[in-house]
Amino acid sequence: MSNDLYFSKEDKLLSDIVLSPFLIALETNYADRINFVDFKGEDEIGVLLFAVMVDNIDLVKCIFRYAKKKHIILDINECDKDNNYPLLGATFNGNTEIIKLLIDYADEYNITLELNKRDDCNNYPLLNAIKKSDIEMITLLVDYAYRKNIKFMVNTRDCKEKWKWYNYLIKSNEKRKIITKILLNSSDENILNLLINYANSSRIVLNLNEKDNHGNYPLLRMISSGNTNVIHLLINYAHKNNIILELNEKNEDGEYPLYLAIDKDNTEIVKTLIDYATKHQIILKMNEQIYKNVIIDQRNKKIWN
Repeated sequence: MSNDLYFSKEDKLLSDIVLSPFLIALETNYADRINFVDFKGEDEIGVLLFAVMVDNIDLVKCIFRYAKKKHIILDINECDKDNNYPLLGATFNGNTEIIKLLIDYADEYNITLELNKRDDCNNYPLLNAIKKSDIEMITLLVDYAYRKNIKFMVNTRDCKEKWKWYNYLIKSNEKRKIITKILLNSSDENILNLLINYANSSRIVLNLNEKDNHGNYPLLRMISSGNTNVIHLLINYAHKNNIILELNEKNEDGEYPLYLAIDKDNTEIVKTLIDYATKHQIILKMNEQIYKNVIIDQRNKKIWN
């Protein structure tokens, strides 16, 4: 993320009216006359990206309000010449409120936010959040990725990138919370491998049964994603560290591993859970009525598909 923010002489108008005068311009017809929303400076920095980079939440809100009023759909993934973009800028500044605004705007207009694009310095949003040891920011990013089924493109084969993660985690006083938070919200195989390797090298034992505020825990989340590889990774790690995985605990929606696996019609996961339960002498609890409902739902899906 470049800290250089400048405009050409021809763009002097924009630099003269940024911040509070800019807010006034957006609320008047003056913004229409000079086409502010589509304006880009010499470095290809658009108005929204500029507002994010100067870390002005009022300006960001005003741009969104103006765009909505004028029925303009903003390009919230716009990049400048250094490949900086709004979400990356917000994580660079550590501004969780602007991140929330970007996520809300993206959801409202059915836009998928860019999570993996790197700037010219090889930074990306999740890495910025880990650098800052910001639990809330990490939570926002991994929750969004989970909702949108986006995989974080972390290159664990790249030693430089892997050690970047390790270095920031080592320096962080919140490393345990960070690891647990990512573990709770990510079904990404690369990231899980990275966290397991880091935990092993740092002699940290991951809490695989940790719950979030909604009663979800790693195994439940991973079954929901349908990624069998990460489930096997989790089971292998649990075995090596003498951890018994939770199989019967329900989240606040009444979901639990076997129920979700059946609901997803994933026979491989169902078999994996039954094998694990048998090996560890765990009695799998299954509400008969819920089981019937799942079977009926599956039949209906097959009929209508």
